[in-house]
Amino acid sequence: MIAGLFIFIALWLILLWFEQISVYKPEVGDPAPLESATIEVEEVSFIAEDGVLLHGWWIPAKDAKGTMLYCHGNAQNLGARHYVCEALHELGVNVFIFDYRGYGKAEAGHPNAGPIATRARRMNLFA
Repeated sequence: MIAGLFIFIALWLILLWFEQISVYKPEVGDPAPLESATIEVEEVSFIAEDGVLLHGWWIPAKDAKGTMLYCHGNAQNLGARHYVCEALHELGVNVFIFDYRGYGKAEAGHPNAGPIATRARRMNLFA
């Protein structure tokens, strides 16, 4: 019985570890160069509720119809999504996109769904 419980716990821990390395694939470092961007991009930095320094782009549109909070997904960083930001900007909306912990210029750390969702809600208040 004890051996079975030990095996169950060991398998559960392996699955948790595998989830982290297979779902989140952060790309660290500077995002794609902004020289090729056709829009005005304002780089912003802010501190998350847990003290981690995060990085994002604020892309204002003239006479904006609204604001889009764009969470870029589980791979790469915000620089890989500049084409989406440009398309949204052409639609006449402000765009706020940010890197999660461990992505792009954000401070290192291990991303997971809980803090990402929390930061998205916070950024919604910011934008």
